[in-house]
Amino acid sequence: RSARDSRFGSLEDMLERHPSRGPNDSALEVEKLAAALSLDLTPRSEEERRPEIDRARKEAFRAVETPLCDWAREQLSRGGDEIDAPPAAVAAYLDASDAEIVALREALADGDVPRWAMRIELRFQAPIPNLLGHLKVQKLLTADALYRIHRGEASAASRDLEASLVLNAGLHD
Repeated sequence: RSARDSRFGSLEDMLERHPSRGPNDSALEVEKLAAALSLDLTPRSEEERRPEIDRARKEAFRAVETPLCDWAREQLSRGGDEIDAPPAAVAAYLDASDAEIVALREALADGDVPRWAMRIELRFQAPIPNLLGHLKVQKLLTADALYRIHRGEASAASRDLEASLVLNAGLHD
């Protein structure tokens, strides 16, 4: 056995620690709410249940994704408590998407930890979470938190960060 094998144990040990399961209701709800923002969290292997994603909303997010990420990265990389206003297009996107962001944030912050399907026994064919989608949701929640801090909405910003932590907890397994 290699060092890696001994650390994880046998396949039987892993299956005992991490039994097969499908997604929980929270994961399905979060997928639906993220899709309303044109963000896809559905694992590739489970495309049959993928919520409909509006093409126009997807293009709207694509148009602001780079400036949103650049602005958030800049705000996080410098010291101090001041948060600059985001670029106008980013602010307009966040304002126009406020209801959907709040719904996603509250479902994550108040609901059960989302758990996606796990089927280790399938080995290389096992479903894996849509990590690119998760990354985009994390970036959006972070940018929304910064925008809310800029606007003096510390409580809502805190909820964004709480939602981000819950989403990460769902990937821990």
